[in-house]
Amino acid sequence: MKIVILSGSPRKGGNTDILVEAFGEKAKAAGHALRIYRVASMTIHPCLGCDGCNPDGVCVQKDDMAEISEAIRGADVLLFASPIYWFSVSAQLKAVIDRLYSTAFSGSSVKKAALLLNSGSPDVFTPAVEMYREIIAYLGWEDAGIILIPDMAEKGSMRTALQLREVEALVRNL
Repeated sequence: MKIVILSGSPRKGGNTDILVEAFGEKAKAAGHALRIYRVASMTIHPCLGCDGCNPDGVCVQKDDMAEISEAIRGADVLLFASPIYWFSVSAQLKAVIDRLYSTAFSGSSVKKAALLLNSGSPDVFTPAVEMYREIIAYLGWEDAGIILIPDMAEKGSMRTALQLREVEALVRNL
């Protein structure tokens, strides 16, 4: 399977990166092909809501989103990974999600999606999870799984998180 990972953390080497690396290792070992995009280090402008992408699905803005869109068009699985910032995914990942609007017009080969979230606090995941569920329902994608990891307040805490074991089960579910 071809998997595209959209990693939304602006903290290089932080807990989201560790989580994405763990998923990537398991996915590669299972024979999947990966493309990881650290969207915080890319130039991605917010959606203008101009409907310029309708009907061909190509955004009128010329930035790094074109590369991501092309990868998504050829992917089987799309994985969203982010820390929780103020009850949602990071602004950097949200900009990419908003620009997925064009995918509704151009289509993709994506059949499944998954969500990896971490936070320094417990009980803050619900809004991000609900957004994810609404997006995949709208696009007709199957949910392959959701991993939520609280109490990741310190950079590097993810290395000892027991929930990392869930990554292997998620890869098997693909």
